[in-house]
Amino acid sequence: MIDRQKMLAEGKKFREESLTWYDKMIATSELLSEEEKQDFDAWESTHVNGSGLCSTTDWPGWEKYIGKKPDPPSRTHKD
Repeated sequence: MIDRQKMLAEGKKFREESLTWYDKMIATSELLSEEEKQDFDAWESTHVNGSGLCSTTDWPGWEKYIGKKPDPPSRTHKD
């Protein structure tokens, strides 16, 4: 597989994993306890400010339920 094909395949896998993870995040948000919702709101109000450095998806509480957010593929290859 040439380098470009490998990069495209990795990108497709990342998109699929991300969409699955986002679906789980949305479903989980409906199941959080009131305390967890308050924790989430407090975290979001201090971390998500429009800078783009942090988003709702970065809340550490998600990992307990749905695992870590998928890491994007490397943009550099050593092939």
